[in-house]
Amino acid sequence: MYKLMLVEDEAVVRESIRQNIDWGRYGFTLCCACENGREALERLDTLLPDVVVTDICMPFVDGLELTRYLHEHYP
Repeated sequence: MYKLMLVEDEAVVRESIRQNIDWGRYGFTLCCACENGREALERLDTLLPDVVVTDICMPFVDGLELTRYLHEHYP
């Protein structure tokens, strides 16, 4: 199974994605659902997800900054 990290600042959207998709059916396990990019950055090194699904417009660290960091540190 691949580990998936979900990053979404809107709680309703985050929980909807989390609960309405049968992640296991597609070969994923949802390792965490982060409220913003800063939280995702703090958890990356310990969780080491295979896939990150992120919103773009978020407070603190936006999705573009997060993907830039991922590209530089986890090619």
